[in-house]
Amino acid sequence: MARLSRYQRYMEGLRKNEGKDQLKQAPVSVIKKLKELKDRKAAEEKAGDADE
Repeated sequence: MARLSRYQRYMEGLRKNEGKDQLKQAPVSVIKKLKELKDRKAAEEKAGDADE
């Protein structure tokens, strides 16, 4: 399993410790970065599938 980025660890911590109310208060920059990472990972998986 890949190592989690600090943004992913931050979001996981919010989910485990505080629940949905705290998740809504997460900084917008962190949410944007998390979305970028998710999009990049999806693109890499799609590229990997095309190679096979």
